[in-house]
Amino acid sequence: MNKKKMLSAYTIVFIFLLITAVLTWIVPQSVVVTNESGIQEVIYNAIFDSNGEIIRGVGAQPAGLWDIIMAPITGFQNAGPVSIAILMAGAFFCYIWKCFWFLGGDSCIFNSYSSIICISWL
Repeated sequence: MNKKKMLSAYTIVFIFLLITAVLTWIVPQSVVVTNESGIQEVIYNAIFDSNGEIIRGVGAQPAGLWDIIMAPITGFQNAGPVSIAILMAGAFFCYIWKCFWFLGGDSCIFNSYSSIICISWL
């Protein structure tokens, strides 16, 4: 009897990407603007042009195959600083967990290279 495996995180994100791409063919795009009195209003079936002006009555803005393929690449480009911060925090926590937790208070610097270089915590 085979066990059912859970989908990977990449597969789940890609499924959501495909669902979102399909919805772009159905749901028209809308914009939110703030009027002179400071109240935000939603303008349905409209987009912003390159000058920031509102173009009304444009309908749905469907995502094509190229948009789906380029979405992860564009996402990584836009989230570069966040990705670096997450990688640095992960490396820091891995070092702390490996050195302090397993060694009972002893910190081993370069543990994978040499077990001679150890700093004992008082």
